[in-house]
Amino acid sequence: MSVACLGEILAEIRGNRHLTEGLNFKVSIGGLASKIATKLSSLGVNTGFFGAVGNDVFGKFLIETLNSEGVNTENIIVKDLRTSLVMVLGSDVKVFFRKPYFNSADTELTINDVNLDEILEYDALLYTLLSLTENPLKHTIHYIAKTMFKNGRKTFFHIHPILPYTLSHEEITSILKYTSYVLIDHDVLPLFGTSKAKTLTHIIFKKASSVKEVAIVYDNKVLIYYRGGYEETLATCYHGKVKCIATYLVKRLREK
Repeated sequence: MSVACLGEILAEIRGNRHLTEGLNFKVSIGGLASKIATKLSSLGVNTGFFGAVGNDVFGKFLIETLNSEGVNTENIIVKDLRTSLVMVLGSDVKVFFRKPYFNSADTELTINDVNLDEILEYDALLYTLLSLTENPLKHTIHYIAKTMFKNGRKTFFHIHPILPYTLSHEEITSILKYTSYVLIDHDVLPLFGTSKAKTLTHIIFKKASSVKEVAIVYDNKVLIYYRGGYEETLATCYHGKVKCIATYLVKRLREK
C-alpha cells in the first residue's frame, strides 16, 4: 500500500487568542494533506509527500518533522521563498501568510516540480480543497490527478473548511472527473446548500461518473455512500477527523 499526498504544506503556529493570557506559541505541521500523510505513515502505509516549502527555518522544520514521522520527503521542493504559514489563535481565528495575501512556497508548486515517474510509483493520490485555491498549485493538482487517474491509480479528494478562502461549486466539482473517492467534512455540507449528506452525494454521483463513493467524515466515524444507494458506517473508535480519514484510506487501499 502506498499513497502520494500532494499539495498544501504549511507551518502551523498555534497560540493564545488574547495577549493578556501571555505569549505561548507552538509550531507544528499545518495543511491537511501533510497531516494525513503523517497519520497514514503511522498506520503502516508507505507515504510520500509532494509539495513545496521555503528556504527558511520553517521549511527545514516541516521536512524534518515529516521525515521523523516516516514520510518520504525526497519530492518536497525547496523554493527561494518563505514557507507558507497559518497562525491559529484560540479555536476559531486563523490568519494565513500565504497567497493571495503573501507570496509563499506551497502555492508555487508547478507541474515541472513534480517527478511524474516517481509519483506514478504510488498506488494512490490524495489532494485536498485548500490546494485548489491558488495557481500554479491548483493547475498542478488538476494535471497530476488526471495523470494518476488515467494510469489506473486511486484518487482521493478531501473537501474541508477553507475559510477565509472561497471556491465556487464549479471550481470544486471540476476536479471530480479525475476523482475515485470523495471525502467531505460533515460541517461543510451547508456550503453546498443542503444539510443532508445523501442529497449532496446524489449531486456528486450525477456530476461525475468517475466517483465510486462519497464518504462523509465526522470526528469518530465515516458515513460511506455507494452508487446504487447502499450505505455503510465505518466506526473508527478514534476522536479526530485526520485519524478517521486515514483509517478510511487504509480500508480502501487494501481493496483491489
